[in-house]
Amino acid sequence: MTKELIWELIGYLGSLLVVVSLLMSSVIKLRIINTIGSLIFCIYALVIRSYPTAVMNAALVAINIWFLVKLINKDKAFTLIEASVNDASAVHMLERYKEDIDRYFPDRGSRLSEVNKVFLELRDDNLAGITLGKSSGNEFLFLTDYSTPQYRDCKLGSFVYKQLNEMGYSKLCYDGNNAVHKEYLKKMGFREENGMLVR
Repeated sequence: MTKELIWELIGYLGSLLVVVSLLMSSVIKLRIINTIGSLIFCIYALVIRSYPTAVMNAALVAINIWFLVKLINKDKAFTLIEASVNDASAVHMLERYKEDIDRYFPDRGSRLSEVNKVFLELRDDNLAGITLGKSSGNEFLFLTDYSTPQYRDCKLGSFVYKQLNEMGYSKLCYDGNNAVHKEYLKKMGFREENGMLVR
């Protein structure tokens, strides 16, 4: 295999990663994969002396890193807003992401009568998630704890749990049976207790 062919394959790899990044639903994954692809393609462009292409890809790397720093920064512009099930924004979220929400919370519809607290989560004023729960004293039972796909890597869950603790809910619980969501909650510090997950 010649050196020229190896560099050409590296160029194709960079291009492939840039294209694949555009298929990501997670903004952070998109930025990371796009950065790697752009960096590889920038190096390839320098090797073949295509300087305009190298400059463009170097700029993409810088832009992606700038946005990644904003996304990963702990002081994100998250906001938690109390709402009701009938609020237009809550209805929109529940209808817009119904199929995905039902996949994680299949018994949501049958438990709507238990809901007495609804929270909308915003990131930079964009709807990023919705929480439906049952509040009783210092205990909050999650019936739906949903983040939209593009914000699943942005620490939204940590923000919500911290905000609920600050509101006086010292015991956060989940009694659903979705294995994927249970694994997520365990990573977030929930533990098994009397047939439910508690934090």
